[in-house]
Amino acid sequence: MPSVELPGTFRKELKLINGVAVTALRQGWRQLFLADVLFKLLTFVVLVPLAVGLLHGLLWLSGRGTLTDTDVLFFLLTPEGAVGMCLVGAVWFSITALEQATLLTLLVAEEDKKGDVWAATWWALRQSVKVLQVMFRIICWVVVVSAPCVICAFLVAQYLLGKHDINFYLTERPPEFLVAVGVGGLLVAGLAALLLRLFSGWCLALPLIVFEGSSPRDSLAMSWRRLAGRHWIVVTLLGAWITAVSIATMASTACVVFVAAELVPMVSQTLPGAIFAVGLTTLIWAGTNFIIQVVSAAALSCLLYSVWETYDGRVGASQRFHFESMSSGRFGVQWTIGTITLMACVCAVVAVLVGSVATANIPFDNTIDIIGHRGAGGVAPENTRAAIERAISAGAQWVEIDVQETADGEVVVIHDSDLMKIAGVDLKVWDATIEEITAVDIGSSFDPEFHDERVPTLGEILALCKGKIGIIIELKSYGHGQMLEQRVVDLVEASGSVEEVQCMSLKAGIVARLKKLRPQWRVGLLLSLAVGDVRSIEADFLAVNARFATSHMVQEAHNANKLLYAWTLNDPVSVSKMVGRGVDGVITDYPDMAKSVLVQRADLSFVQRLLVELAETLGVQASIAQQ
Repeated sequence: MPSVELPGTFRKELKLINGVAVTALRQGWRQLFLADVLFKLLTFVVLVPLAVGLLHGLLWLSGRGTLTDTDVLFFLLTPEGAVGMCLVGAVWFSITALEQATLLTLLVAEEDKKGDVWAATWWALRQSVKVLQVMFRIICWVVVVSAPCVICAFLVAQYLLGKHDINFYLTERPPEFLVAVGVGGLLVAGLAALLLRLFSGWCLALPLIVFEGSSPRDSLAMSWRRLAGRHWIVVTLLGAWITAVSIATMASTACVVFVAAELVPMVSQTLPGAIFAVGLTTLIWAGTNFIIQVVSAAALSCLLYSVWETYDGRVGASQRFHFESMSSGRFGVQWTIGTITLMACVCAVVAVLVGSVATANIPFDNTIDIIGHRGAGGVAPENTRAAIERAISAGAQWVEIDVQETADGEVVVIHDSDLMKIAGVDLKVWDATIEEITAVDIGSSFDPEFHDERVPTLGEILALCKGKIGIIIELKSYGHGQMLEQRVVDLVEASGSVEEVQCMSLKAGIVARLKKLRPQWRVGLLLSLAVGDVRSIEADFLAVNARFATSHMVQEAHNANKLLYAWTLNDPVSVSKMVGRGVDGVITDYPDMAKSVLVQRADLSFVQRLLVELAETLGVQASIAQQ
C-alpha cells in the first residue's frame, strides 16, 4: 500500500522541490533560455513549411483545390487527412519532447558546470528513438482515456439538444441547455483532472529514459511506482505552474493594452508617430508573450528535474561519462551601456518596420455595400416584412434572407429548421404546410408591436423589394430539400427580379446546382474559413465570418476575381475594421448603424482610421461611435 503523505511532510517535500527548481533555474537560465529559443526557431522552421506543404500536397492528391468549414473536419477524417494531421502532430510532439530532453540534460550537466547547448542537444538526439516511443505511448493513453468523455458529451448533446434547432438553445437557453452545459463542464473538468493525475505519475518517464537508461516500455510504470504516495505533490506543482503561466499571460496582456491605450493616442498626432506607436506596441506584445513562453518552458524542465532528483534520481555511469566530456562553452551577455544602447536602437528600428508593415495596406476607399442581415434583424423580427422595410429605410443596398421549402413545396423565408426560437412553437418547416406555418405569430416574441408578423413567402419578399433594394437569398439545407434550387430560380424569374438578386449557400453542392441551372447568375459560398486555393472555389463571391476575414483573405479573393462580404458585424468598430480591410460588403443586423459608420469614416484622417483598426486589439478608444 502506498504511504499517505502527512501535511508536514507534504509541505516539506514541496518546499524542497521548489527550492531545487529555483536554484537550478538561477544557475542555468542562460543555457536553458538559449536552448528553448533555438527549439522554438526549429519548430517554426520545420513545422510551418511541413504543415503548409503537406496540406497542399494532400489536397492535390485528393483532387480538391480547397476546403471550407465542415469540409475541413470531414477531410481530416479521410485517410489522407488523418495521415497528414498525425504526421504534423507527431513532428510537433517530437520536437517538444526533444526540447525537454535537452533542457533536462543541461540541468544535469550544470551540476558539474559543464552545460553546453549543442552537446546537450546532441545527447538528446541520441535518445530520440526512446523519447519518441514513450511519447507515442502517452498519446495512446490520452486518446483511450479521452474517448469515453468525448462519446459521453456527444450522447448528452444529442439527447438534450437534438430536438430543436441549435439557434433556439443558444438564444433562449432553456433548462435542458443549461443542464447540457453543466454536464459538459463536469466532463471537461473531470477529464482535465484525470489527465493531470496521469501526467503527474508519468513526469519522471523522460528523465528515466535520458539519465537512467530505462526502456520506453518500463519508464511509465517505473515513474508511477517511484512517485507512489507523492502524486498530490506533483499535481500541486503542475497545477501551480499552469496557474502561474495563465496569470502571467493575462497580466502581460492587460499591461500591453494599458500601455497602448496611453501611448498610441499620445503620439499618434502625426503619421510617423502613429507608425512608431503601432510598431512599438506590437513589439512589446510579441516580446512579452515570447518571454513568458521561454520562461515557462524552462520552469517546467526545472520542476521535472527537481522532482526526479528529489525522488532518488541518479545518473547512470555511461550517461555521467558523457556529461563529463561535454564542452564547457558558456553563453552570456555583458550588460554594458553600449549593449543596452544597441538593443534599444534595434528595438526602435524593428518598431518602425513593424508599424510600417501594419499600416501599409489600410485603404481609404469608403465605398462598400451594406447588407441587412435577415432584413434588419436587430431592430425587427428577422426575415419578416418589417425587418426588410427597416433595411430599406436605412439605405442598405442589399438584404440577406434565408429560404426553405415547406411540406407542400412552398418556398418560405425563415432561417431555423423550426419555429422554436422565433415563436416558441415546436413545428419543423419541412413538416408544415404553408397554411400551418403562416398561421404562427413570429413577431410578438421580439416585441408586441410586431404581433401581425408572419413567416413570409419568397414571392412576397421579391415583390416587396423590387426596385427598392437588392436581395441575397441564402438557400438553407437541413437534409430535407426537394427542389429548392429550381423553385427559387422559377420564383425569381417570374418576379422579374433577376438583376436584383444574388444567391448563396453554406453547401457547395447547392452552389454548384445553382450555377448549373443559371450559369449567368451571381452565386456565392457562405463560409467561416477556407483552406487551400481560393481560386478553386466555384463561386462568384464569398460571404465570410468576420473573424476570418483577414486582409490577406480579402486580397486572395480579389486576386481570384471574387467579391468578399463579411458577416455578422453589429458594432461600429467592427464595421469600420472590415471597411479598412477592403471587404466589398458588410452584413449586419443594424444597417442604419453601418450607414452612420461610413458617414463618420469619410471625415477621419489616416491616423484616426489607424486607431479604429487597432481599437479592438490594443484597447485604444475608437473614434467611431454608435449613433
